[in-house]
Amino acid sequence: MTREADEARLVAAVRGLFAALDVGDFDAARQRLAPTVELDYVGLWGGAPRRLPTEELVQSWRDAISGFDAVRHDLGVPRPAVGGSTGLVVCPAEILHLLGDRHWRLTGVYRVGLVRGSAWRIASIVLELEREAGDRALVAQARRRARRSMQPDQT
Repeated sequence: MTREADEARLVAAVRGLFAALDVGDFDAARQRLAPTVELDYVGLWGGAPRRLPTEELVQSWRDAISGFDAVRHDLGVPRPAVGGSTGLVVCPAEILHLLGDRHWRLTGVYRVGLVRGSAWRIASIVLELEREAGDRALVAQARRRARRSMQPDQT
């Protein structure tokens, strides 16, 4: 396989992950991930990077994203690189979260590391935050909303 073909597959895996998250297709998102994923949102939430089993990461995304009216990841021009069995895609991003008439918008750069198996799988995600606008408290509200929608009807 050529380097260009590998790079195209890297970019497709990354774009596919974020497209799946935007439409709430968590099974499709899961298929693009390695068994564990190093998640680094330190610039956004503080703390330290975390290594999560894929199921735990996908459930965390489901718990938040499904509570929003809409989420959109606008990815800029990706810069892929391949080094044997590993790859990296760096791309600017704007992430919009909508709930009612309010929003939370993040602008930054994703650094997504991938590993080669039967297909390229995402093994790490770093979000380097540049700007934030709107209401970050929407995340907690979306999580509560998602939990309520998953509870059985008590009527």
